[in-house]
Amino acid sequence: PEARTLSPEAQLTHPQLKNGQRDWMILDKTAFDLTGNTCNKIGVLYNAFEMQGQFCSNPTGTCLANQPKDLWQRDTDLRAAGKPVQYFVEAYGAFSLVAGDATSLRYLSFQLQQSSQSVATISLNADDVQFVRNRSPGAIAIAYANDFEAITNQGSLVVLSSNTGYISAQYTVRAVA
Repeated sequence: PEARTLSPEAQLTHPQLKNGQRDWMILDKTAFDLTGNTCNKIGVLYNAFEMQGQFCSNPTGTCLANQPKDLWQRDTDLRAAGKPVQYFVEAYGAFSLVAGDATSLRYLSFQLQQSSQSVATISLNADDVQFVRNRSPGAIAIAYANDFEAITNQGSLVVLSSNTGYISAQYTVRAVA
């Protein structure tokens, strides 16, 4: 599911901001309506309230549920009761803030608490991609076999090789019958 991170723009003294990054929230995209036309969604505007039937007789606060302050309060109460939170970033794992570059972007870095499988798609311009294969001369310093028995597939071959060239390289040793 697609999610959005809610973090304050400035470090203020409001109770919702006193814990800093610990109280940042991650909310599903469905919690938002940026058109402002849906009651009880983040981003609600007056016209959503006005479009309700009998809006003049509705109680104060109608149409304003599930706002960030409400979700923050729910998680604060859960945390105080020693129960797992639902929206604070700690619900997803250990995290830390990573400062961005000169553009002042901020990133959250997560350490997951369980195993997880992911698929990452990386797209790049292949015009400048090069395949590099290091080749460097080498020498076999020692080679001997321990406890070989014919047709048993048992025993060990010990080989000590060294790079005699000037660049780093990997070597593969193969026994051919």
